[in-house]
Amino acid sequence: MGMRKLLSRFLGEAMDVLLPPRCPACTQRTDGWPAIFCPACEGCLERAPGPVHTTGADCVDLLVSPFVYGGPLARAIVRFKHSGLPALGVRLADLGIGCVEMPEADVVVPVPLHRRRLAERGFNPATVIGGRVARAIGRPLSLGVLLRVRDTPSQGGLPPAGRRLNVKGAFAAAGRSGRVLERSVLLVDDVWTTGATARACARVLLRAGASSVTAFALARVA
Repeated sequence: MGMRKLLSRFLGEAMDVLLPPRCPACTQRTDGWPAIFCPACEGCLERAPGPVHTTGADCVDLLVSPFVYGGPLARAIVRFKHSGLPALGVRLADLGIGCVEMPEADVVVPVPLHRRRLAERGFNPATVIGGRVARAIGRPLSLGVLLRVRDTPSQGGLPPAGRRLNVKGAFAAAGRSGRVLERSVLLVDDVWTTGATARACARVLLRAGASSVTAFALARVA
């Protein structure tokens, strides 16, 4: 075993003693359990049905989402987003990517946060997930393509029509939007509820010259 691997293994074992691995949903210790969640929580994860093909005037051609939002997964996503745990987001993204057939695309674009929220949170959850998606499909993660120009209130609790109105005009093409010209885009977010946010982003991307937009969300609301 090389020195680097030996050191990495030693540090990992030391961290497990100081900070024993815990389930991100119930915080139960998971010593010796290779999965992210404890056995009880893992058994409660609900897989989403296959890809959703959209039709008609929809500007998102396809939605791929491995899980239904709820239960242990919802608690883990909330911890990832609101407790400053991007490393948990990496593990959740890898878990989800391994459960589905990923769509092909030329470029991966995360749904952006407004600069104020980005400063508060310290990272964009969609960028964390998008980085793993880009790595999985072997395509570039393109930041600076979209801007969130309006700091919208939370979508939580709003009806579908209210969600659409809330994100209307919230996104704009940025200086690097030429990267999507005549390219297929895979738009990435953490949770798909009604799709209002993704569709608002997709409209901007298509106006910027993208040939098509598909979406990946770690979970979707049933």
